[in-house]
Amino acid sequence: MSKSQIVIIITGIVSVILLFSLPKIIVKSEKQLAEEKPKTPPGNEKKSEMKAIHNVEVPESELNNIDRLRKSFLTVSNKEKKTNFADSLIKAYRKIHRYDSAAKYSEIVSEMKPTTLNWAKTADVYMEAADFASDADKPVYNEKARGYYNRILSNEPGNLEVKSKLALTYVSSENPMQGIKILREVLQTDPKNESALYNLGILSIQSGQYDKAVKRFEDLLNVNPKHSTGQFYLGVAWANLGDKTKALEAFKKARELDNDPEFRATVDSYMKDLH
Repeated sequence: MSKSQIVIIITGIVSVILLFSLPKIIVKSEKQLAEEKPKTPPGNEKKSEMKAIHNVEVPESELNNIDRLRKSFLTVSNKEKKTNFADSLIKAYRKIHRYDSAAKYSEIVSEMKPTTLNWAKTADVYMEAADFASDADKPVYNEKARGYYNRILSNEPGNLEVKSKLALTYVSSENPMQGIKILREVLQTDPKNESALYNLGILSIQSGQYDKAVKRFEDLLNVNPKHSTGQFYLGVAWANLGDKTKALEAFKKARELDNDPEFRATVDSYMKDLH
């Protein structure tokens, strides 16, 4: 998960998007999760606040830059130059957290240059857009991302990283268990797959199955002891199980693994709650 996403979930389940602030309540069981849409996942409590970014005033210099790029994109006819302007627009929109607009231009690039790399970039940006989207738009963006991930998998059926990302497009859909099924299939193929272990751990927290979350994150940390967000969520799971000693130990390790100020601030707030 990207740093920007952990800050949104702590700005990506992204590295920064997931860690801002997580709900500290018990939600539905995995069985219930299969029967209805999942509750707001860990970190989305802060995402709701981050959605307000669309209402935050954007510096005039950024708006002028975007306006200039858009005009250039619309007037230029050369395909290569048009693609370059679109790429610049994607970066500009992502900089101000307008992921929906970034995704639209990324899709244009993918249609002009239908490569695996461009499909992956477009799918990833649509997933970011879904993180910020309203409940009405979220399924639309997830479906867009799913379509591009499936394009890649049609050519590379063994691409487990893409398969893990595809699974996440189902989590907030009408069929969340499809996502869980795909993640389990990934682990059957590669029991040490970090993405699948991490995301199943997140889903276990989301469904209130904290004992399973502990197992997933411990398995993840056995594979990658330096996975700071995995260490953080291990602490969240232990805290919800009522084991303050193990939770504090996990949080302290997470803090040592990552010096990002926002990450550490989130860890500190959880540690403070345990004292």
